[in-house]
Amino acid sequence: MLNTALASSILAFMVAKYPVENHRFLGVSDEYTMTRYRAIAADIADVALDPDEPPLFRSDAKLPEFDRFYDGRIKTAFLLASVARFESGGFREDVDNMTKTGDGGKAVCLLQIHLWENEIVTDRPSCLRAGLRHMRESYRMCHSLSGYTVGHCVKNEPQAIQRMKMAEEWLHDHPFHLESAITVSQINQQPFYGFASP
Repeated sequence: MLNTALASSILAFMVAKYPVENHRFLGVSDEYTMTRYRAIAADIADVALDPDEPPLFRSDAKLPEFDRFYDGRIKTAFLLASVARFESGGFREDVDNMTKTGDGGKAVCLLQIHLWENEIVTDRPSCLRAGLRHMRESYRMCHSLSGYTVGHCVKNEPQAIQRMKMAEEWLHDHPFHLESAITVSQINQQPFYGFASP
């Protein structure tokens, strides 16, 4: 149930940040693109909420324990969506299905990852998991996304700031409440604002 609610919120982000009609020039219907967007949003939610995938962000220590577990994961989900929006040129289908690569064939999938040695990406979920690994390493080394966006640590790197800012602003303006995904009786209402790196 939480996965479905988070996927719906991510879908709203995707449609707002890169409308489905932008894909019409490819000769596809809006319904076709919406179906693809829904699948992307569902995969992002599933990967970000997977207990085996450490989130990119610490949760706010002031939140109740239940909320703390999900706070960093929800922020992670929206950053994944934001990075995908920029890296794929607006959730492009040919980038998503890996028929088109970037950076002279070095960057693959929706997140345009430069794969590490022995790293394999075969589909969207494996792309998202690999992207998370690379983003975690970027935050470990640089305390920012700059290791991911430009390959080394750069203070105030514009692309890293752009991707983070889009996710932060969306969650500020459209806070995701766990109560909308579960029940009021189980948790306290806590909006998810602000990002704090690990």
